[in-house]
Amino acid sequence: MMLGALAILLGILFKGQNVAYMVGLAFAIAASANFPALLLSMLWRRFTTNGAVASMLVGTICYVNPKQT
Repeated sequence: MMLGALAILLGILFKGQNVAYMVGLAFAIAASANFPALLLSMLWRRFTTNGAVASMLVGTICYVNPKQT
């Protein structure tokens, strides 16, 4: 129920936006979260679940707020 209300609210807020741009933005955020975890899991033998979560959080934060890095 809450997720549906959030989707409706975001739909109202972004009413005049370009849909293709918003989809591209969503894919970019997802890629910035998933790519570090994927790359590290292939290259680092002792990569753990905690490391995957940390790399996903750092990748997302770096994309959303690039001035912090």
